[in-house]
Amino acid sequence: MKLIHRYLMVSLARGFVLVTASLMALFGLFDFMARSDEIGEASFTAWDAVLVTALAMPARVIDLSPFIALLGVVYGLSAFVRTHELVAMRAAGMSPLNLSGLCGAAALAFMAVIALAEIGARPLAQQSELQFMTATSPNGAIFTAGGIWIEQDDFVLHLDSLAQGGEPSGVRAYRFTADGQLDTYLQAQRASIDADGTWLLERVLEKRYPVTPADTPEGSPSPGPETVRTRRQRERAWQPALRGSAVSYELPLETLSLQEIHGHVDYLEQAGKPSGAFALEFWHRSLLPVAALVFTLFAAPFVLGVGPRASMGGAVTIGVANALLLFLAQQLLTNSIFLAFGTPLLAVLTPLLAVAGLAAWLVRRVNGRPIR
Repeated sequence: MKLIHRYLMVSLARGFVLVTASLMALFGLFDFMARSDEIGEASFTAWDAVLVTALAMPARVIDLSPFIALLGVVYGLSAFVRTHELVAMRAAGMSPLNLSGLCGAAALAFMAVIALAEIGARPLAQQSELQFMTATSPNGAIFTAGGIWIEQDDFVLHLDSLAQGGEPSGVRAYRFTADGQLDTYLQAQRASIDADGTWLLERVLEKRYPVTPADTPEGSPSPGPETVRTRRQRERAWQPALRGSAVSYELPLETLSLQEIHGHVDYLEQAGKPSGAFALEFWHRSLLPVAALVFTLFAAPFVLGVGPRASMGGAVTIGVANALLLFLAQQLLTNSIFLAFGTPLLAVLTPLLAVAGLAAWLVRRVNGRPIR
């Protein structure tokens, strides 16, 4: 029996690999087509489109992992339908309940690999977005993991963080004179941006430096004992001297790690601002292994219950249809519950519990059905 278990797990692993490769090719093509619309904007080239698409692909696979697990199990079991090995396993004493349990174990093993890939996938996706934002920036902004640098004429702006709840933080602005001397230094802990482009700075420090005339002869006495003028403000409205379109300072949610999303949720809650989108993404990402297990147990009975004369194509078609229906139903139910109750965990968990109940009923129903 252990030999059969090992054989089944190898077949399911092969299904995971094939489905992952297929979806990477499909969604990679879609993402490249979406990015290609920006080719020619600023310094964005076709090679940039290929690179940012490739860097974002591991995170895309992680987001699709529950459905990859579902389709991988369907594909792996369908191979046994085609060769009639599934009938032989059933005749050897393996019940649909046992087979479903093995499918669930394979899905959890697959999600363990996905959890390890999460460590490197999100930084790659973030780097992809940073490179895209830099290459398509209309005002020459440079986006890095350490923040943003924007230089225009005699003005330089640096932001420590790309997004803290959707707002820039660690603001530092430098203004220089025509001969390159520092004239004004402005620092703020964070800022919120109004629709008209006005920044509301918090905890502001401003320094104005004395300017030495460039034509003062060397060795001449100083024009006067000027000092740096410092001013601190709790809040201040500020209009940065930026040309062109406004810079987008917010990274997409799919590029952020779980720790970063949790930090955004804490910040928004402390600031009394809506945190629903971040909280939904946090719980959705945290419950991906549960979703993979539940979706796998839901789809397996549709293949395990087919007769000896069933075709592999029919089983795969059923699996793909189930994946699409589950995706649409999950999105619709999650958004509806969140809009009704405003609780992110409840909105994410309720559809999974509903599918889990339906999966348990299907497994029990198929388990009691004789081979036909």
